[in-house]
Amino acid sequence: MFTMQPAPDYNWENEKKPAPAPKRAVHNERQILIIGQQENSLHRIKYMLEAASFGVTIKKSLSEGLSTLNFGRFDLIITEHASGGIDGKALLQNVKSRANTRVIILAVHQNEKEILSLYNHKADEVIKMPFGESEFMQRVRQLMPKRK
Repeated sequence: MFTMQPAPDYNWENEKKPAPAPKRAVHNERQILIIGQQENSLHRIKYMLEAASFGVTIKKSLSEGLSTLNFGRFDLIITEHASGGIDGKALLQNVKSRANTRVIILAVHQNEKEILSLYNHKADEVIKMPFGESEFMQRVRQLMPKRK
């Protein structure tokens, strides 16, 4: 019976060592948190932002979004106003009391009085839906903090 012999220069010690853990990717891109329930609109926004090299996280409820804020740093938050239990004013009060994060509120069917109220609650920008891609991306870029 024939048995294979290892090559004399083969180092069997390497076989016993576990493989090194993969290195974590370093994210130098700016991070954006999107909170909302209109999946088609939010995924369109996510696609536009990722195409512009932004890191994007989507959460479907205000509580999930606020929880995510406790564990990560975001340069910008984009949220719907008064959609499916999401209250833009509650988010603004919470975010602005603890961070210097910019906030864009997406407004559907809001009147002028309601939009002014959002600005009074320290919204950095209110964008009426539907909106154009170029306009939206310009407003996002203007709100992003300058890199040092």
